[in-house]
Amino acid sequence: VFDCSTLVDINVETEAGCKASAESVIKAGLETPVAPDDVCSPTGAPIPAKGERSDGKGLFTDDYPRGTTVITWTFEDALGNKTVCTQNVIVSDSTAPVFDDCDKLPEVVIELAADQCVASKELVEANLGSHTAVDDCDGDIPGVPHVMLPNEKDYVPLYAEFKKDTTYKIVWVFTDGTGNITECYQKMTIADTTAPDPSGVCPPPTKTVTAHTV
Repeated sequence: VFDCSTLVDINVETEAGCKASAESVIKAGLETPVAPDDVCSPTGAPIPAKGERSDGKGLFTDDYPRGTTVITWTFEDALGNKTVCTQNVIVSDSTAPVFDDCDKLPEVVIELAADQCVASKELVEANLGSHTAVDDCDGDIPGVPHVMLPNEKDYVPLYAEFKKDTTYKIVWVFTDGTGNITECYQKMTIADTTAPDPSGVCPPPTKTVTAHTV
C-alpha cells in the first residue's frame, strides 16, 4: 500500500526553448517513489514504482514541455497486486516577451493641416507603425498600442480621435500566450504647424462640468 497523497506537484520554470530539462525537474523533486515493505509478498522487500509520462517520453532523460505533464506511478507486488498513483509536473512560463528597442522608440510627430482639428485613430496607427517582440515560447508577439492616462498608471486602447497641440504617451503592450506582458513607451505629439488662425477653424473644445454635492 502506498499513500498517493504524498506525491505532491513538482513546479519548475521554463528554460531555453520553452521547456524544462529533466535535470531541473529532478532537482525540483522528481524521484522514483518506493512503497514500504509488503509483509505479504514472498520477498517482503520495498516496491519501487514504475512511472510513465502522459506524453510517453523518458521520466529522467527527456525535457518537460510548458504546461502539465502527468506521471502515472504503478506499484506492483510479486503477487500482481497493484496500486496506481499520479503526480503532476507543472512547467510554468513567467518570462515576458523581449523587445530590444523598448528604450529606443523615437518620438512620433503628426502634423495636421490648418483645417484639421483632430487626428483620427487610423492616422495615428499609420504613423506609429508596428513593432514585434520575441517570446521564447510563442515566437513573434505583435505590439498593441495604447494611450497612457493622466494618472500615469493605467492605459486604454487608442482613442477614436486625438486633439491637436497635444502630446500623448503611447504604451506598446506585448502579451504572450501565458499572459506575460512587456510594456514600452513612446512619445507622440499631434502638432499644429500652422500660424494662429483667428477664423476659429479649431475653436477650444466645449466642456460641461456637472457638480455633485457630497
